[in-house]
Amino acid sequence: MEKGDTVFFHPLILHGSGPNITKRLRKSVSCHYADSNCYFIDVKGTVQENVGTEVVDAISKYGYSCSFVEYWKRKSRLLKGPPGNFQNFENHL
Repeated sequence: MEKGDTVFFHPLILHGSGPNITKRLRKSVSCHYADSNCYFIDVKGTVQENVGTEVVDAISKYGYSCSFVEYWKRKSRLLKGPPGNFQNFENHL
């Protein structure tokens, strides 16, 4: 690839690259698009459970406490259209 080139992958295609053996930083951007009425699948008991645990542990080091689902909801932004269930946050005050 040349400087400034962009490659897009379908999420169901396995993809990756070799290790960065240079002294230069490798940069990437990851974008995910979803309908505002999508929902999360609980990762507990799946091969992705460790990812959820790592995220929750990492944010707790900064003094924050929330679930894996809430983390992704708060990190996401509505680009267009009316808010859906994805933008709803349960409040148990």
